[in-house]
Amino acid sequence: MIGGINDLNFSFFGYAWMMVNCMSAAFYGLYMRRSIKRMDFRDFDSVFYNNIIATPILLLLSFLVEDWRGFLAD
Repeated sequence: MIGGINDLNFSFFGYAWMMVNCMSAAFYGLYMRRSIKRMDFRDFDSVFYNNIIATPILLLLSFLVEDWRGFLAD
């Protein structure tokens, strides 16, 4: 409520979406902390595996969405 006091247009859907986003990010953080402790990962291991999993997804999305014509022509 305090963050939106100066909003000109109140959007219930926007605030609901933000609340769901914040709650899911907090749940993900707690879940990952528990999983990392249970698997006995070090910080490097968790960062490494997260990046290995995310790299193919990000590459696929990059090739589907971004404009690669200028990059590939050079």
